[in-house]
Amino acid sequence: MTNIYSQEDEFVYEGFSIFVEENADQYCGGFEFTVIDASGIIKSGIAFSQQDAFNKAIRWIDQNTPHHSPTSNRL
Repeated sequence: MTNIYSQEDEFVYEGFSIFVEENADQYCGGFEFTVIDASGIIKSGIAFSQQDAFNKAIRWIDQNTPHHSPTSNRL
């Protein structure tokens, strides 16, 4: 079972920190996500909704980390 826990806008998933915040660009809008490991920021992006930003970060971790095998029923 996967451990996910949250402290306000920070989530921890498979040992990676995920931050989701409102996009500071008032014209673009949406939400920004950042994936961080022990070495620093390894991925960032934008999404229309907070949930979509969280899902994109998790999907990126599942698809791009060698220690983790993705599960198709999570997202």
